[in-house]
Amino acid sequence: MLGVINWRGAIGFEVNASEEGLRLAIRTRNKAAENVARNNLGVILKGAANRHIRNQRLANVHLYDGRESRWGPDNLMWNHYLKEIVLSPTEIANLRKTYLGKNKSPHRTESLPELPKSYSDNPSLKIEYLKRLFQPGDLDLAKVRQSLQFDAQLRELAICTVAIVNRAPYELEQHLPFYRAAGGTTEKCEALHALGSNNKVPGVFSALEGDIIKIALQMTQAIEVESDLKARLLRVLEAQQLVELVGVISAYNMVSRFLVALDLHAE
Repeated sequence: MLGVINWRGAIGFEVNASEEGLRLAIRTRNKAAENVARNNLGVILKGAANRHIRNQRLANVHLYDGRESRWGPDNLMWNHYLKEIVLSPTEIANLRKTYLGKNKSPHRTESLPELPKSYSDNPSLKIEYLKRLFQPGDLDLAKVRQSLQFDAQLRELAICTVAIVNRAPYELEQHLPFYRAAGGTTEKCEALHALGSNNKVPGVFSALEGDIIKIALQMTQAIEVESDLKARLLRVLEAQQLVELVGVISAYNMVSRFLVALDLHAE
């Protein structure tokens, strides 16, 4: 359900980062990274609260051009279901086939009733309608995480940072065990909680871990990321890994905001 309820309206850094990632992927002729960047950029632009910030047709173009990325079919089918993009029956059939082949189960929209016509142009009604249809698994990004090249421990460190800063206890409860399983120590898990009261990186973390925490903090709180921080990360990480890191932080900002805003908790 990655493309259904898109994250916050302030799109500044996410747009710049995705555009930068797209340009880098094109320059390096990395088609897989290009598809991911286009898909991410399309989702981000569609999430803009001010529809005049960016042309929504451009967002649809990026979503369509990124359809071969891991979650491209999912995003396109959700946007088609919500009547925010128009696809032909043949295109929908192909997307469903691709999604089924990758996920071994039909797409959720295949089992949903048609979106009521009166909801099509009313975002508030759409949200209420989707809230009634919501299932916890819709926000399960496990398959996304598992398809990434980025280091699991650093990935979960970034996600836990987002959860703490956004005061999303359910997201934190779900991901601290993943962080521990990937090698995160008890001392580091305890140190993470201090981020809730200040933005100082505890000394138990390595220089790279500290920079992972910092980019998660800056993207979540200030949106913009310091140039020096991005440069340091690029000296250690491959470009593809940095794009994936930015994508993970952006996605889990969306998840935490969705959970907190709709007061969704574990049963």
